[in-house]
Amino acid sequence: EEYAKQLNTSPDRKDPESYRKLRSIPRISASNTEAFQAALRLQLPIILTDAPLVSSSCSRWTPEFLAHAFGSDRELTVYSSDSEYFRYWHRPHHSGGYPFRPPTEIIKMSFPEFVRKTADALRAKRAGEPHMLFYMQENLSSHPELASEFKSWDWKWLLNLVSTYGWGLPESNSLFVGMEGICTPVHFDDQENFFCQIRGRKDVFVYPPTDFSAFYPFPVNHACDRQSMVNVDNPDLDRFPNHRYARPHWAMLEEGDTMYLPGHWWHHFRNRDQHAMSITFWSKQKPFNLASFSIPLPERQLFCVRRNVESLIQDAYGTENLDRILSGIRNMLLNGSETNDGDGADAIAPSKCAAAYAQMRTLIAQVLPRDQIDDFISAMV
Repeated sequence: EEYAKQLNTSPDRKDPESYRKLRSIPRISASNTEAFQAALRLQLPIILTDAPLVSSSCSRWTPEFLAHAFGSDRELTVYSSDSEYFRYWHRPHHSGGYPFRPPTEIIKMSFPEFVRKTADALRAKRAGEPHMLFYMQENLSSHPELASEFKSWDWKWLLNLVSTYGWGLPESNSLFVGMEGICTPVHFDDQENFFCQIRGRKDVFVYPPTDFSAFYPFPVNHACDRQSMVNVDNPDLDRFPNHRYARPHWAMLEEGDTMYLPGHWWHHFRNRDQHAMSITFWSKQKPFNLASFSIPLPERQLFCVRRNVESLIQDAYGTENLDRILSGIRNMLLNGSETNDGDGADAIAPSKCAAAYAQMRTLIAQVLPRDQIDDFISAMV
C-alpha cells in the first residue's frame, strides 16, 4: 500500500539521478494469492513465476514447432529495420503534417522464411557485416492451425481475474518473436495486459503513469502516438530535461514468467536471446465509476484527461495546427509571451494560442485544483 502511494505521486525533483537508478519489479509465485491480488487491486506491475495461463505451451513452442504449425504458405506480419529500435507507428494517425519516415517496414513472410532470415541476419551482425533486423508481431485471432494450443491454455484462470477486477473480456492476443538485442522503445498502452514469456529471456523496464512529464510523448495526431520521444538508453537531457526524474523498474523475464502490466504504465522491452517469444493478453480497463468521482482524480484518469484535452484542442483548431498551438502555449508558460515558432503563413495568431490555453484551463479545472493546472498543462505541451 505504501509503495503504491509513492508511485501515485509525482517524481521527486530533488533527485536528478533518478533515471539511472533501477528499482526491481517484484517476482512472486502465482500461489501467493494475497500479494498477487494486492498488485492487481493497486494496479502495480508484478511478475508471476508459475502462472498457469500458457504454461502448457512453453515447452513446445520452439521455432521448429511454429514453423511446422504455421506452415510455409501462411504469411505472417514481420517488421524489418536497420536499427535495433522497433518503434510502433500507425500511418492513419498521422494527420498533423509532421515530417515522418516510418522507423520500420512491414513485410509478410512465412515462419520458416522468418527463421532463415533471422539466422542469416544474426550471422551478419556478429560478423560486423551490413544486415537488417526482423521482429514478428502476429495477431493470433485467426489461426485455426493453433486451435489445440489455444484450447490447452488456462482461460478459466484469466477469466476469473477479468471478472474479479471488472475488466473487459480479453480482446486480442499477439505473438512477438524477435531477434537477439532488438528493442521495443518506451510507450504506453491503455489496456490491462498479461505478458507471457514463452521462450528465451527479455529485459523489461516499466515506469509509473505519474512519470508522464518525463517521457514527452508524440502528439495524438502523429503516427507514433502513445510513444515517447525519449531514447531511454541514451536520453538527451538538454532536449528532455524532465526525464532525469523518471523512476525505472526492471526485471528479466524468463521462460514461463507472466507479467501483469497495468494500463498506462510506460514500458520498453529488449530481447536477450534469439527468437525470444512472448504472447500478450489485452483487456479493456475497468470503466470509470462516476459515482466515485472526486478531485483530484487518480493518475490513471488524469492520463486520459491529458489525451482527451489534446484531442479537443485538435478538433477545435484543426489537426494541422495542433503542434503550433501547443508550441505557442509552451512558450507562454516558459517565457510569459504569446509567441510561437511559426512564421509567415505557418504562424498561429497569439490570440488563438491564448484562447486555446484558456480553454484548456477551463477543462482541467473540472478535475484538478487550480494551483496544479499550469504544471499539468506544461507536461502536456
